Amino acid sequence: MVLDLPNGDTTSKLCLSEVLYSSEASYTLVSIGRLNNEGFSATFSSGQCIIHDESSTQVAEIPRNGKGLYKIVREGNEVNIAEEALTLD
Repeated sequence: MVLDLPNGDTTSKLCLSEVLYSSEASYTLVSIGRLNNEGFSATFSSGQCIIHDESSTQVAEIPRNGKGLYKIVREGNEVNIAEEALTLD
């Protein structure tokens, strides 16, 4: 799964492997433990979640919202969904 993450005035692409996907959810949850397993680190300070890669390069800066969640807000209401149709066959 490739995620576009806010990083100051730019965006960064973050690729995570072996993730679960639900087409019924309109949001993506990212596990800090999964990020850690992939070599990333995350720090929480001053209302921001800062994510760094293995070389300590900052790859994301995600602000905390009014409800205390670190949420990536995307413009528009578009959701990219790939769905496999299952049949009894």
